[in-house]
Amino acid sequence: LNTCVSFLAGCIIFTTLGFMAKSSGVPISEVAEAGPGLAFIAYPKALSTMPLSPLWSVLFFLILLLLGLDSQTLFILSVIVYGKLTYKKTSGIYEYPWQSTV
Repeated sequence: LNTCVSFLAGCIIFTTLGFMAKSSGVPISEVAEAGPGLAFIAYPKALSTMPLSPLWSVLFFLILLLLGLDSQTLFILSVIVYGKLTYKKTSGIYEYPWQSTV
């Protein structure tokens, strides 16, 4: 599912960049900037051409905010879970303190 969403997002971004390049009469290499900032150029431009563009723009940036919060939550969760990992010298394996209750 993640691969399909990434592929679809790439198609949307590059289609929008092609539209922006053709409408302004410049090559795509001058329109595109590398990196994650591309999402802040291509998607807002595509959303501005749609009907109800303010609604779609708010939804898009809300999704970006939620994705950022999700990434931070998973990072903190992994630090908490693996921070509690203990090494038993007698058995030579790693164990979680709550492993016997799960």
